[in-house]
Amino acid sequence: MPHTFRLHREARERGVAVAGSVSTLSARLSARAPVSIAVLGSSVAEQGGCNRQAGKECQRFDGVEYAKPGWGRPPKRPFKGWAVRLLDWLNESWPHEQHTLYNGAQSATPLHTALPCLFSFLPPQSDLVIIEPMSMG
Repeated sequence: MPHTFRLHREARERGVAVAGSVSTLSARLSARAPVSIAVLGSSVAEQGGCNRQAGKECQRFDGVEYAKPGWGRPPKRPFKGWAVRLLDWLNESWPHEQHTLYNGAQSATPLHTALPCLFSFLPPQSDLVIIEPMSMG
């Protein structure tokens, strides 16, 4: 059954932007080299999950721990966030035991608070940075 989107296609497409080139990422994947993904933003990004950041809220969305995503049944259940699923897909498509996912998102914190020191919120090397700027509305 196809997914029913709440936004029209053109609105969804306007929400996706690529700044720069994906050629470096593509070359690393083609060479079967490890890739590093970094996520920044607020609650939507945080619920993307993480898998190696003990003590961080994003760890609740790793698909193993119980989380309360705020929708669906049962209300508390193992829930794998979109970023962890992206890493799973990456490992299925271009397997490498050293692919990494870093989630620097923080719920209820507008992204602009990180702008003055943006690079302190990111790992020194990130091949793909996903920024979710709008969940604070």
